[in-house]
Amino acid sequence: MTTTGHPTPCTPWRLPLSLLFVFTLVGCTFDLSKLRGETTKDAAQTNNLADAPLALADVLRETSVPDEDAALDGSGVSSADAPADAQTGHPETTALVPEVARAADSPGPDAIQPDAAMDGTTTSDDTTPGDDGPSDTASGVGDTVDVPAGSGGMGTGGDVAGTGGTGGSTDDGGLDVVATGGIGGAGGASGTGGSGSGGSSKADARPDSGPANTITEHALPPGNSLPWFLTVGPDKNLWIAEHTSGKILKYTIADGKFKDFQPVPSGTTIEGITLGPDNNLWFTEYNNDKVARMTTSGSVVEFNVTPNSGPDSIVGGLENSVWFAEMGSNRIGSLTTNGVLSEYTINTTNSQPARLAVSPDGNVWFTEWGVSRIGLLVPASPTPTVSWATKTGSAQPSGITFGPDGCLWFYEASASQIGRMTTAGVVDEFTIPTANSAGSRGSIAVGSDNNLWFTEYLGNKIGRITPAGVITEFPIPTKNSSPMGIVAGPDGNLWFVEADGNKLASIAP
Repeated sequence: MTTTGHPTPCTPWRLPLSLLFVFTLVGCTFDLSKLRGETTKDAAQTNNLADAPLALADVLRETSVPDEDAALDGSGVSSADAPADAQTGHPETTALVPEVARAADSPGPDAIQPDAAMDGTTTSDDTTPGDDGPSDTASGVGDTVDVPAGSGGMGTGGDVAGTGGTGGSTDDGGLDVVATGGIGGAGGASGTGGSGSGGSSKADARPDSGPANTITEHALPPGNSLPWFLTVGPDKNLWIAEHTSGKILKYTIADGKFKDFQPVPSGTTIEGITLGPDNNLWFTEYNNDKVARMTTSGSVVEFNVTPNSGPDSIVGGLENSVWFAEMGSNRIGSLTTNGVLSEYTINTTNSQPARLAVSPDGNVWFTEWGVSRIGLLVPASPTPTVSWATKTGSAQPSGITFGPDGCLWFYEASASQIGRMTTAGVVDEFTIPTANSAGSRGSIAVGSDNNLWFTEYLGNKIGRITPAGVITEFPIPTKNSSPMGIVAGPDGNLWFVEADGNKLASIAP
C-alpha cells in the first residue's frame, strides 16, 4: 500500500554514506511507563518562543564553550562556576570519575573485520566530447563518453558519412538508465551525416543478501531480553542492546553468529546504544542514571550523570563526544570520551526529549515527545535551544534522522504519521496507511536506497517513505513481533530488532 505527498524542498547536507552511521539516530524508542510528570499538550503555552520559522543563522551566537579537556583528577569538581541557568540553558560541565572499570564476563576480543566493499555509482574520467574525424578520411568516429546518461562525441565525415560516438555506459547502482547515443558525423563532399548509437547500462550486483523487500528473521538466544536498540560497530557488525537482560549482543553479519556480553547486571534497563567517535560502543542505563562505554572486547566503564535524569537515547557527535537525551530532567547531555559531562536545559517546559540527530555542523536536533515539537540545540549559543511545533497536536514525535534531502525526518508515534521539517522550521506530515501503527514507539533511518525506513511497533510492519512522500509497508512474518530500533547495515540491508519476537531481522531495499 502506498500514499503520496508533495513535501517542501530542502537543501541536502550531501553526507557520504559512511557518515550516515555516525549522524543518524538508529532505532531509538522508549517506554511510556517510564515517563515522569504529566504531558503538556498545549505546546504554544509551554514555549516562550514564537512558532514562526526561525532560520538556523538566527540562533547562532558567539559565546564561550565548556572546557571539555578537564583532567580526570578524581575531584568531580564542575568546571562551571554556577549551576545551569534554567532560563538560558547554560551547561553544567563536570569532569567525571569513572564509577566502574571492569572487563565483561564474556570471552576476549574478536578480530576486527575488514571493511566490506560497497558498490555505488562509478564513472570514468573521460567526459570530453568525441574528436572530429579529419575531412580527408572515410569516416570520423566520436569518442565514447562514459558518464551516466552521457552522449557520444560527434564525428566529422569525409567523402562518406561520419559515425556518431557511442553513448556512454552507466554504472548506476542498479538503475536501468541508458545513455544517449552520439550525434552523427557531418557529411563530406558526397557523404551524409551518420547516426549515433545508444549507450548501455550496467546494473550492479545487489549489495544485499536477498530479493528486494524480503524480510529475513534471526532468532536471538533464548530469554525474555527485549531487544531494544542496535547500532553498527567499528567492526562492521551489529551490536544490540537488550532492554531487560543487561546484555549487549553482537551479531556477525558474515557468518550469522551471536555473541553475548554482560556489561551491566541483569535487570538494568539499557536504553540507547551508539558508536562513539572513539570507535567504542556507548549506551545509556535509564534507571541507573548512567552512561557507559564498552570496547568490542567487552571492557566497560560507567559514568554517573544527574540523578533522576533518565538518560535515554544516545548518538555519537563531533569533537570526541556523545550526546544523550535526559527524558526525566528536561535536558540534553553531552559526555566527552575522556569523561567531561555537560548538560543543557531545554527552554520548553516538560518537553521530555526523546531522540537525537547530530548535524554536520555539530548542532543537535531532537524530538520533544511531551509537547510535540522539534528542538535544536546550538551549544555555542547564549540561549542554546529553540523549537518548532508539529502540525498535528499531540503527535508525540520519537525517532529522528537527517534525510538525503537535508531535512529532518521523524516518526509521529501518536498520530501514526511521518513528519518532515526543513532546518528553517517548515513542517510537512505524511499519513501511514496502517492506522494506530505506532503506539508510543517508532524509529526511522536512511537506507542505502536513499529512502527513509521506519518501524511500526503496533502495526507489525516495516515502512518505507521516499523523499517525495510515497509510503509503502511490508508485513513482518512473526505476528506481534513489536519492531523497535532500525539501522542501515554495511551490507546494504536495513536491520531491525523485534522486541516481543526476540529476533533480529533484515529487509533488503
